[in-house]
Amino acid sequence: MSNMDKKLFAAIMGTITGIAGGLLIYGSMNKKPDNTNSDISPVERYHINHILSIPAKNNSVSIPSTNLVSSVAPSFEEAKTNASVRQKFLDNLLATNTIPYSDGVIYDHDGSGIIRQYYQFLTLAGVKKEEAKMIGETFESLRGGKFDVKTPEALELRGKGLKTKIFVGREVFENNRFGYMTSEDFKHLMVSHAGRHAERYSKGASYLSTENAVEGVRKGTLRPQVLYGLDDYDACGNDVRRIKSGEFKVSQTYSNSHNVSFLKAGLLLTTASRNASPLEFQAITNLQNQIRAFPELWDVQVPPRHYEDMKRFK
Repeated sequence: MSNMDKKLFAAIMGTITGIAGGLLIYGSMNKKPDNTNSDISPVERYHINHILSIPAKNNSVSIPSTNLVSSVAPSFEEAKTNASVRQKFLDNLLATNTIPYSDGVIYDHDGSGIIRQYYQFLTLAGVKKEEAKMIGETFESLRGGKFDVKTPEALELRGKGLKTKIFVGREVFENNRFGYMTSEDFKHLMVSHAGRHAERYSKGASYLSTENAVEGVRKGTLRPQVLYGLDDYDACGNDVRRIKSGEFKVSQTYSNSHNVSFLKAGLLLTTASRNASPLEFQAITNLQNQIRAFPELWDVQVPPRHYEDMKRFK
C-alpha cells in the first residue's frame, strides 16, 4: 500500500471507528479457544445462558439528578440534561420496536455494563482478559460511559446464536456532535444500525466465515481495521436501505450523515483492496457484490451543504 493509500486508509478509519456500532474483541495469536468453529450443543447452550443470566455485581454509580423525574414519557431533550430518566426514555422510545437479535437496550452511565458483558463473552470464548484485543475502542476508553451506542461481541463466538445487549453511553446525550439528532434518528440508530451488528453476531457474517476471520486476525492476513470496515459497510448499507424505504422518519441531516458513513466505509474497503491479502480481497468482493444487489444503494449521494451544516456539531 502506498504512503498516500496508508494516509487515506487511516483518515477514513478515523471517521468510522468513533460512530455507533459493533465492538469486536478477539483472542491473541497464541491462544485458540476450544470448539471455535463447532455448533453449540444444548448442554453448552444451557451453561452459556446460565453465565449470561448471573446477576451483575452491584458496582454501578448512582446517577445524579438535579431535576424532578417526569411522570410522563421523558423527551429526548429532557434525557440530554437529566441522566436519571435516560433508561426510561430508551424504554419508551423502543416500546413499539423489536430488535430480534438483541438482549436489551441498556443505558450504561459509567461503562461498567458493557465491560462486564465483554468479560462474560471472553469467558465463553476461552480467552483470558490479558490476551484480548479490541477493535475500535479500549476497556479504558469505555470506563465512565464516554461512548455512544455499542454492541459488544467476541469474534470467536460470532454465528453461534448468542444475543448481545446494546449499550447506550453518555455521548449521545451529552456530546454536541450528536446535537442534530431527533428521537426518530436515535431510534433508527439502535434498531437498524446497532440491531444489524447484533444480528451479525448471532447469525454470522455472510461475506466472511467466523473460522476465516479468527484465523485471519491471528495470522495477520486480515487487518483488524479491514474487518471493522467490512462490518460497518454492511451495517451502513442496511441503514441507508431502511431509511430510503420510509420505515423511519429520520431528519435529512441524519440521513445525509448515514450516506456519508456508507460512502466512507465503501471507500475504505476499496482503498484496502489495493494491497489486500487473498482473504481480505475475497471478503471485500463478497460484500461489494451483496451491496450491489440493492438498486437503492447504487446512487447514494450527499449534498455539498451537508458538510457546512455539520460544522455546528463538533
